[in-house]
Amino acid sequence: FNEAYQTPVYKCSQGMKKLINFYRVLSRSAQIIVLDEPFSFLSQESIEFIKNEIISHHQNKTIISSSHQEIHTDFFNRKFLLPG
Repeated sequence: FNEAYQTPVYKCSQGMKKLINFYRVLSRSAQIIVLDEPFSFLSQESIEFIKNEIISHHQNKTIISSSHQEIHTDFFNRKFLLPG
């Protein structure tokens, strides 16, 4: 992530833009966070990084996430599948 530090956002990849937005959301003091497709466009390495960030720094927050892909996570304590 260090090489992207000085890169303008408009030149970043979709995955890097996703990470930037992720950090913008988590930098706020909100107790409820809504994430729409948080892992799309991300590499497996970035997904693991985000999972670890949530587990280590945001355990006491309510996080609501939607996704079309299967997410195997330990940090969600409830999972709802909508028919479709």
